[in-house]
Amino acid sequence: MDGFFTFPQVYAKSGVTLAFNGHLQASGFVYNATTGNSISSFNVILINSTAKIYQNIAFSNGYFALSNLTNNTGAYKYNYMVVDAPGYAGAQYPLPITSSQPLTVNLTPGSSNVYSNYTLGTNPQYLNLSLKYVISNATALPFFGNSSTGSLYWQHIFDLNAITTASLQSYVQNVTPSVSNYTITIDGYNYYRTSVGKATVSPSTISNTTTFNVTIMYMNSTIKATDLTSGFTVNLYAIGTQYTMGALKYNYQFAYNLPTVALASPTSVVTSFKSPVNITPQASNGYLNLKFTPSVKPTVVASEISLYWSGMVSSNYIVNSSLNNTIFVVPAGVPVYYNVSSAYYNPVTGEHDYQSATFRWYNKTKLMNTGYNASLDQFNTSGIYKIMLNYTSGSGASNTTNFSVIAITTSQVPSISLNVTSSGKVNFAAKDISKASMYVPQSKTVQFSGYGSYLNETGYSVPLTFTWYFAPIGSYTGYKTLGQNITQTFNTPSSTQLNSLGGPVTGYLNVTSVAGTYTNISLSVTVNDTTAPSPVMTLYNATGVSETNPVAGQVTTFSANSSSDPYYKETRLSYNWSVEYANGTKVAPGSSTYAVVGGNMTDSPYVKIQFNTVSGLTMSLNATNPSGVNGTSSRALIMTIATPMIIVQSAYLSTTPDQGSTVTAHVNVSNNGTVNAGSYTISLYVNGKLVTSHSYTNLPVGTTKSVDFNFSSPASGSVTFVFKATNSSEPSFFANTSAYTFTHSVNPPAYKTPLIIVGVIVVIIVISFAYYRLTSGGSKKTKTTQPATQPKQQPAKKDEKKK
Repeated sequence: MDGFFTFPQVYAKSGVTLAFNGHLQASGFVYNATTGNSISSFNVILINSTAKIYQNIAFSNGYFALSNLTNNTGAYKYNYMVVDAPGYAGAQYPLPITSSQPLTVNLTPGSSNVYSNYTLGTNPQYLNLSLKYVISNATALPFFGNSSTGSLYWQHIFDLNAITTASLQSYVQNVTPSVSNYTITIDGYNYYRTSVGKATVSPSTISNTTTFNVTIMYMNSTIKATDLTSGFTVNLYAIGTQYTMGALKYNYQFAYNLPTVALASPTSVVTSFKSPVNITPQASNGYLNLKFTPSVKPTVVASEISLYWSGMVSSNYIVNSSLNNTIFVVPAGVPVYYNVSSAYYNPVTGEHDYQSATFRWYNKTKLMNTGYNASLDQFNTSGIYKIMLNYTSGSGASNTTNFSVIAITTSQVPSISLNVTSSGKVNFAAKDISKASMYVPQSKTVQFSGYGSYLNETGYSVPLTFTWYFAPIGSYTGYKTLGQNITQTFNTPSSTQLNSLGGPVTGYLNVTSVAGTYTNISLSVTVNDTTAPSPVMTLYNATGVSETNPVAGQVTTFSANSSSDPYYKETRLSYNWSVEYANGTKVAPGSSTYAVVGGNMTDSPYVKIQFNTVSGLTMSLNATNPSGVNGTSSRALIMTIATPMIIVQSAYLSTTPDQGSTVTAHVNVSNNGTVNAGSYTISLYVNGKLVTSHSYTNLPVGTTKSVDFNFSSPASGSVTFVFKATNSSEPSFFANTSAYTFTHSVNPPAYKTPLIIVGVIVVIIVISFAYYRLTSGGSKKTKTTQPATQPKQQPAKKDEKKK
């Protein structure tokens, strides 16, 4: 029988033979010949074919090492070594090992199969079981003795040729129960064994691959076909794969002749859903519950069909998704693949088991293709085409789904509408143009829109995609994006005066239909400069030294040379100056404000000003670049003092003076400057005219002194007195700003008072005499008898005295 078996034997090559008793005589590493991975757990079977004895040794670390393989005389106790592992075909070596060690043992996966095919006839009272064993030399049969020898061959040898047709027939007779409830039931019905057919073996003698067939028949006379037409359940006991030396896989099949029912579950253990239902080998023993239900038509939702073609730009190819009128858009003359894997549903199994279904695609009555992922390329001209998809589920039920396809040719291109806005202002708007030039503000969000673009075919709007591209230029890094509406910000102006950029941003808008036809618009975006210059004013004193604040009465130079603009040199900016009050009102030059002594207040990078006040003011500088954008900088000025500043704090008169008489005014003065006053002068102005001045000495900084000021008023009545204090080194306008003014009454001169009294007495006498004459009845003649010339002679006499 040896001639019927072959092994992957490894014969000795030239090398050292380790055959010393007590020393290592066989060693090696074991690998999977297919993957190259190490096999950790395996067995080494040492065989003496003459004495019909063997020893099975298990290893678990991917490596084996054997010694003491010889007897006391040095002869080997075994003449074969088989390295084997569950699920693999063994590798046989003759002993002694003469090749170099350790060995590299590569095991090839190997298995045998047992097929149990159940057939339920048209009359469900009869159930047949066809058993088929296909056994290779890699598998030792676990239900016969010596299955640990590593192969069917050595099992046959050591079992003394007990594996025969008769022994297999007997085994089947014993393992096949007389009733089926231990192996299979149909809707709860138990079947009884009526016969076991005669086994057949091919070839007739056990060899490398042996096939064994036997048929067992069962019957249950109570079951009827009508009991199963609405569905039924099959409980089938499956034996899991047995890993001996090699592997024995158990395959099951259930066939029936009931076309109105199909398998509903479980779908994970089968490869088909209608008769015959094939069950994949199981990992372990156990019952499988197969549920059969009435066959129901499968469905395909047309809008869930996915499309693909070369050069596809978008998956938005559906123009109408209603259940009964789904319409796709595709390019004409291009192979388009239609995939129903997500659109197909089998209600019997409750799954998208499209792999077990068949599909046929028609244009009208013409078959275009088959399969769940079919290529349809018969649409060479524009228009709308009707498609019918016929499909049959793995459960045996059929259905039809209809949809339409609009084909677009290369001559059908989109019509473009372009709108550009910023801050609610329209910068550009046009339709069906090839070029677009626009102006946009710098550093502002600009909205670009292709809204209103379209491509219509047979009354349907074809989906469009929008691609915007702006090329990098200068510091602008460029931009590319998709979308009908986008926003973009341009931070650098495009003025041709600015060499850093040197021109507008260029780009394009591409509008492409889902069918791949397109229209382009070239874009030219000129970015207007909106970045204001940064004006900076610097103050210098008369000697050119920078200062923080002006010195009152001295010349201060205001310079704009430190101003800047991100795109222009400061020399290209124009400058305008203004002096303002705190409330923003502009201050005009004047003796009490300021005087421009150099440069200009307009269009000048500098201006020289002498301030004639110590009041706080604001200096503003406006800078304008060649793009017409301006910026303003303001600076509050606090006047500083570099000399004495003599201020008349108060002045008063202790009495009411007489005109022309000497009187003393009490004047309080202080030095509010920054330098001590060695001398100073106080001047008095009466009704605006200088009357007199007095000089004084030694008024330190921060001190106040009370002085007496003697004068005589040249006027009487209500008189205005103004006291001004000055120092030779202080600005002249200090005298006005530090003056003290008050109003006081002044009596007439003292020598005029007696004459006034005499006049008053004479008037009283005259009035009394007149009254007397009127009351006493005197005549008019008496009133006029006094000579008219007498009163005039008295002054003449006096004049003579003076002579």
